[in-house]
Amino acid sequence: MIDKSNNILDKCIDGINKSNRYVKIVLVLLLLLLTTSYPMIDYALAEEVNLTDISISDSNTKAYETRCKTVGDFLEEQGIELGEKDVVIPNLEAVIIDGMDVEIKRAFDTSIVIKGEAGKFFGIPGTVGETLIANGIIFDEDDIITPGVNEQMTKGTEITVKIISTEEVIVNEEIDFKTNVDYDDTIDVGTTKTTKEGVNGEKEVKYLVTYEDDVEISREVIEETVVKEAVNEEMVVGTKGAYAMPSEGGGEIAGYTYTKMYDNVKAYAYYMGEHAIAASGKLATRGTCAVDPKVIPLGTKLYIEGYGYAIANDTGGDIIGKTVDLYMSSTQECYNWGVRYIKVYVLE
Repeated sequence: MIDKSNNILDKCIDGINKSNRYVKIVLVLLLLLLTTSYPMIDYALAEEVNLTDISISDSNTKAYETRCKTVGDFLEEQGIELGEKDVVIPNLEAVIIDGMDVEIKRAFDTSIVIKGEAGKFFGIPGTVGETLIANGIIFDEDDIITPGVNEQMTKGTEITVKIISTEEVIVNEEIDFKTNVDYDDTIDVGTTKTTKEGVNGEKEVKYLVTYEDDVEISREVIEETVVKEAVNEEMVVGTKGAYAMPSEGGGEIAGYTYTKMYDNVKAYAYYMGEHAIAASGKLATRGTCAVDPKVIPLGTKLYIEGYGYAIANDTGGDIIGKTVDLYMSSTQECYNWGVRYIKVYVLE
């Protein structure tokens, strides 16, 4: 390797020897300045940059050499123009290093619907998620994004974002009191007497409420705390002349275990089509039994002599006291049944 500083020094000394006294002084001073400043000269080396320019339809890559310090300076040096929404990776302030890869993703107009409202945004080549991030749209894994965040953008892609959010809500709710019925065969049927008034209670319920675009779509009970206990109503219902209580305990009938049996019950039959709704709000089908709820509570499981298993889940204006009405499968079946006096078994 040639020592540049020594070569220059030799030439200067040779020149000094050939000069007069004053010129020698000037040359010496210049020599001193040159030899002391030479090591400070920065011989910057060029760095290689691989630039990829990507549009929605194509891309091209080209290698450059530059002595620029930042990506922004490099693009300016090469006269490469950027659109207002174009994305540069890494950013314009990034420091150039040898072998660096730089990408320009050219923006294009697209539509993004957020919370049901469409807006004009821009897309960039890449995934749907990258376009959302470039537009400053914050999303998480619970949100519903169509197409999916990993799908590739195209010129005609329209993105829909449904924001899913949750919050905890505390609500005070009533606790309905229950009615305890005591049947008394010494009191005439149809006679009822309340011996203790019922009082609703109160509870504090914590819900996890889920929203889709600020519209509630579900709520789940997280915790319940009873603030005030409900007081049950106590009622006496007369059954004299209606359902005589059996003198003995229950037993078994047709494979069912019963706790009570009422004898000599008048049984009608009815049919209102395939889509009739009973008083309980449920569909009336064969096995539906209309009762006087003052005598047999709704929801009671029954076995009806000559009819079979039934549930007391309907009522009727003429069904009072010692009477039931049995739902049949057709009008003809009602005619076949007619009116009968049968036994009614109350199942466990």
